[in-house]
Amino acid sequence: VHRGFLSAYDSVRTRIISLIRLAIGYVDDHSEFTHKWHIYMTGHSLGGALAILLALELSSNQLAKRGVISITMYNFGSPRVGNKRFVKVYNEKVKDSWRIVNHKDIIPTMGRFMSYCHINQPLFLAAGVSTNSLVSFNPML
Repeated sequence: VHRGFLSAYDSVRTRIISLIRLAIGYVDDHSEFTHKWHIYMTGHSLGGALAILLALELSSNQLAKRGVISITMYNFGSPRVGNKRFVKVYNEKVKDSWRIVNHKDIIPTMGRFMSYCHINQPLFLAAGVSTNSLVSFNPML
């Protein structure tokens, strides 16, 4: 994982995890939960990189393993966060993950020279007809 992204994530991690635990009524790993919680996270650019790190951490913890929480992550224009090994682990753990890219955005192209990779397949915000495009353009309308 890129050192800068990890440092930024570490600076907010404890507070975010504490707020999530408070919101779901977490006391300890043996707490009984009557509700199942679906946690959505999103971010743009650097925030997208941080959302990736949070999604991986939450998907790997005991609450997810016990089925108390499920995770959905949407990121917009995120740079590459980690290497191939990181991406493999991420894609195995975070099943509901969406990487949305504007085809003209330079940020998603960053990190290629450092052997960093993107998580899962992108959905492009681009006019035109494409199997993975969120926006299509119909000149007849």
